[in-house]
Amino acid sequence: MRALLFLLFWVELYCIWLYVDYFGLLHFFGEIFISALIGVSVIYVFGMRDFLFQHNLNIFRYAFSRAGMAVAGFCLCWPGILSDLIGVFIFVIALLFRLLSFLNLIPKKKQKKYHSYYEDAEIIDVEIIEERS
Repeated sequence: MRALLFLLFWVELYCIWLYVDYFGLLHFFGEIFISALIGVSVIYVFGMRDFLFQHNLNIFRYAFSRAGMAVAGFCLCWPGILSDLIGVFIFVIALLFRLLSFLNLIPKKKQKKYHSYYEDAEIIDVEIIEERS
């Protein structure tokens, strides 16, 4: 795990070096600032607000799109080029899942309906009259 994080750190530094070499340092800081603003807005608008305030019983239907939006927003907030690319990739996938679930192309989980014996039976109204003696 440490080796993977170490490798990711060096790949991120290499991507930053290539970006700064091609576009310049001021453009890199502007990209970090703009991606952080976009990341915070993605987390607020699409991610955790929908996930926390949704009181729907069928919450697992949209769970990947909400969690994906939150993870994408976090990756966009993290400074760096590689993390921004990963965030945009996750954002596009989560947006596709959200669109598919909005258009009902992802099937809902079927709920079992229990059949009652009394649903099909006729209701007979009976009135009991007591005799007085």
